[in-house]
Amino acid sequence: MVNASEICNLLLIGSSARRGWFYNNLLQLSVIGLSLVIPVLETSKLNTNLFNWDIPLVSVIGIMVAALTAANRQFGFEEKWRHYRMAAEMMRNEGDDFFALAGRYEQFDSHEKAFAQFIKTVTTSKRAETNSYVEMDNKEKKQKKSM
Repeated sequence: MVNASEICNLLLIGSSARRGWFYNNLLQLSVIGLSLVIPVLETSKLNTNLFNWDIPLVSVIGIMVAALTAANRQFGFEEKWRHYRMAAEMMRNEGDDFFALAGRYEQFDSHEKAFAQFIKTVTTSKRAETNSYVEMDNKEKKQKKSM
C-alpha cells in the first residue's frame, strides 16, 4: 500500500541525519580534546620542535584545531543533521497518522480512501523540504562568497 519510494526517502533522510550527527559530534569532540591538550603541552617538556623544524607541537595542534573547526563550519554538519532529522520525523509522524487514521485522516473509513491524501501530504512535505534545503544551500554559498 505504501509507495516504496516513500520508504526509501525516509530511510535516506534518516541515514543523512545520522551521518551529519556523527560527523558533527566527531569534529566537535576532536576540537574539544585537542584544545584541552594544548595548555598541558605548553607547560610540559613534551612541547618540542617537530622533525627538527622550528614548529613546536602546540602550534601543530593549534593548526589542527583551527582546521577541524573550519571543516565543521564549511560542511555545515550540524545544520544538515538538524534539517534531515526534522524532515525524517515529520514524515514518520505523517505515516503514524495515516496508519492510525488519525489527525487529518480521521475523516476516512479505510486506508485505501486515505491513501491519496497521504501521498499528497507526503509529496508536499518533500517539496517543501527540498525547497528549504536548496534555499539553505544558496544562503551558505552567498555567505561564503561574501567572506
